[in-house]
Amino acid sequence: MLSDELDTFAEALSSNGYYTQGYANNPNITSVYNFNQGFHGYVDLKPDLYLGATPSAARLSLYEVLRRVILRVVGPLTGRGMRVGDFYQPAESVTEHALAWIDGPDRPQGAAFLLFLHYMDPHDPFMDWERPGVGYARAQLGDPDPDPYRDLMRDAYDQEVAYFDEHLGAYLDSLRERGLYDDALIIITADHGEEFYDHQGWWHGQTLYDEVLHVPLIVKLPGGMLRGTVNESFARLIDLPVTMLAWAGAPVPEDMAGRTLVGPDGRFGNAETEFVYAENDFENNVLQAVRTFDAKLIHANPDNPRQTPSVAFFDLLVDRAEHENRAGGGDPREIDLERVMTEMQAFVLDRATEPVLMEGIPDELREQLEAIGYGG
Repeated sequence: MLSDELDTFAEALSSNGYYTQGYANNPNITSVYNFNQGFHGYVDLKPDLYLGATPSAARLSLYEVLRRVILRVVGPLTGRGMRVGDFYQPAESVTEHALAWIDGPDRPQGAAFLLFLHYMDPHDPFMDWERPGVGYARAQLGDPDPDPYRDLMRDAYDQEVAYFDEHLGAYLDSLRERGLYDDALIIITADHGEEFYDHQGWWHGQTLYDEVLHVPLIVKLPGGMLRGTVNESFARLIDLPVTMLAWAGAPVPEDMAGRTLVGPDGRFGNAETEFVYAENDFENNVLQAVRTFDAKLIHANPDNPRQTPSVAFFDLLVDRAEHENRAGGGDPREIDLERVMTEMQAFVLDRATEPVLMEGIPDELREQLEAIGYGG
């Protein structure tokens, strides 16, 4: 659940006179999990529900088991093929909902607004739009042999990118037609990438390699400011809320981390960002990573299902694909990143919305935290 104690960017904008409208397209960020916090209107664009299930029932483990049976067994037996609506609403539907709201009576005329659109494409399942009914889903395939599937799945993923681009383009063209484009701040990004057996695995949520972490970020500024400019410094997802608030002239909540990427004065604010930090806790893959421009450190829990090493260090100057683990080799950068990771974990724990007891932390991490003065 998203804690009520947190100050969201939607709440900050709403408090500053913005009308906030959102469309969620993944069960993990629906209103059931309190992600509607700060939105005047929030619509859950849910996948098609089976067996008459309600949204709350769909959260139950038993429902997920039944859903997987339907996807793996019933669908293939009936020959109906794969439908993207079994998983999420496609880009065409998201664009239609957005334009219907913009043109409808619920949008306050003349008022500034935030419109959050959650497009799920490209995402598992990777739909082959040239062959209706054909797609590649983790729920059906698990971890397939790469030889017969890698090229097929990559091609389908490329088609998903093109499909999303088409319908995002239609949305942006519609904003131009309505006179809403030029003055708008528009941010396009993603929460993760996908694996295509780059490290002997598929999908996402199991590793913190760059194929999962390095996502697109496109910022269209009002009036076409800095059009075509490429910023080579680090940009993090936590920087996006404070960037939006800077352009809205809204105060940034005290507990909101991040750095303004580019302000209304056209100046970039991320040149001093020296590293990015990432975490993952999914299906017993518990990971943390710190990355600079030339090196990367990844910690993983022992006996994790993906069997990734407990410590991995990569020299990105000579190994950008992250295939040669040089952990324990004496590189001083590894020592520096270990310190940074310890400090970041302390930073996160110190700002947890619920108390975290030191006795619940592994001995090695507790010793590192105590060494830097953390005793929460």
